[in-house]
Amino acid sequence: IMSSIDVVKKRIIADPLYAADIENLKKDILLKGEKIKTLVAEVKERSPLVVVEYQEKLNNRLKDLMGMVDVDPQRIATEVAVFADRGCVDEEVTRLESHLVQLKDILEGGGQVGRKLDFLIQEMNRESNTIASKANDIQIVKATIELKSEIEKIRERNARMVTVDRAAKNGDTVTLDYIGTVDGVAFEGGRAENYDLTLGSNTFIPGF
Repeated sequence: IMSSIDVVKKRIIADPLYAADIENLKKDILLKGEKIKTLVAEVKERSPLVVVEYQEKLNNRLKDLMGMVDVDPQRIATEVAVFADRGCVDEEVTRLESHLVQLKDILEGGGQVGRKLDFLIQEMNRESNTIASKANDIQIVKATIELKSEIEKIRERNARMVTVDRAAKNGDTVTLDYIGTVDGVAFEGGRAENYDLTLGSNTFIPGF
């Protein structure tokens, strides 16, 4: 029985910090993720309270303007419903919560990290921008600014990986396609494309 793995190297990513201390880099990004999680929770908690406060302010304003005249409850309900719909960020918050789960899975799952994080960061930025555009409350605005700041920090850390044009060496992360065969026949689970492997990590096959 003869087995082999055919490998096609596609690019080399090298960075002194990334190569020498990748685990600390991942931990740092995870900490940023926890900060983002806290900020998203703040937005989630604050959002319905904004509607309640708006309703109270609207009630008081109409009473001041109309004096003793009864205020139509239906009119207030309609105004509040429009306000709540315009500022609703439930979907954006839910997607951000999902993205944070993905962030952890990507960092703890090994293999390809850089491009997956690039895409995820773009999605997180998109949701944050949408929340910011809908924000009608100063506390949500402040939380969103911090949120975008933390996402940018993650982007900066992920960007420390740079592609280089030279022979690969231990500590580099190499993106490759590979096919594993036994007696010339490819076996199930033995094929991958765009797989990120850190040379010297011994996570692939002995010696690699």
